[in-house]
Amino acid sequence: MGIIGGPAAASALLAAMVLAGGWAQPALGVGPRGTADDIIVVNGRTEVARNESAGNIFVLNGGVLIDGRVEGSVAVVNGGADVVLGEVAGSVVSANGSVRVSGTVLGDVVVFRGKAVLEDGARVAGDVRSSWEPMISEGAVLEGRARSLYGVGDVVPGSLPLAAARAGLWLAVSVSTLVLGLLLLGIAPGPAAAVVEGISFSSAIGLGLLAFLGMPLLALIAFATVVGIPLGAGLLLALAPLYMLGYVVSAWSLGRAVVRPPKSRWAAFLTGWAILRVLALLPVAGAVAWLIAVILGLGTLLTSARRDRAPTLEPAARAS
Repeated sequence: MGIIGGPAAASALLAAMVLAGGWAQPALGVGPRGTADDIIVVNGRTEVARNESAGNIFVLNGGVLIDGRVEGSVAVVNGGADVVLGEVAGSVVSANGSVRVSGTVLGDVVVFRGKAVLEDGARVAGDVRSSWEPMISEGAVLEGRARSLYGVGDVVPGSLPLAAARAGLWLAVSVSTLVLGLLLLGIAPGPAAAVVEGISFSSAIGLGLLAFLGMPLLALIAFATVVGIPLGAGLLLALAPLYMLGYVVSAWSLGRAVVRPPKSRWAAFLTGWAILRVLALLPVAGAVAWLIAVILGLGTLLTSARRDRAPTLEPAARAS
């Protein structure tokens, strides 16, 4: 278990919020701080035992058990069961893992791709924001509201705000990718077409997978050093626009496979975009299609960049 205080811990917490997709912004503020050390754990589980205390806690690829007191906030990325039996003065944020509370959280509970569970005896002074419908026992006290993670409205068992949130998210992604694709076609049709055409899909998939996994990993490695924190933050903030650009490139590639030249590039892009957005409506197939599209699009961009940088032989050299 590594114990780090000061700016490094604050930056690690910020990284967790960014990895959680930006929906955890209300929880960025930490609670009142004492003299306890911050805790950062990579690939492991941490525990704050009863009668013990900690500052802020950040865990990557592991779980948290809190039976004592946390004077700041808790952020977990790729966690298992994150259990709060004691007290957290700040907020609890989890990405790709559920949070179970039977103690006290004085801030918010924010869960992305997981479930928030408030058991009997639990007390949350802030809001519960969850991408899945939270489970709140009758014996739990929620002083704030159970709200959709996507900001659409309150989450009430048996109601439809989560479905409305997913529909709103689908619409937002659809509009943004459509606008980005049309801008690329309108502003730089030649370079954009050069990216899509003449690509080796086997090379594109390999490079795309390397970029898709390598950029977040490089960002986390950069956060391990103080001088690398700006680089890590920049890489994390660049992930969303880069993934969107890769998605748009894949939409055009898919459309061009259906709408062959010399037909309009506009028709090709709109066809590919429409196919991907229809697939996005399907629960499992949509996520798989998004993943493949982003990876293939990133690989296509990298393959095109390598092709453009490849040295060309002079006529005399070719003649010899």
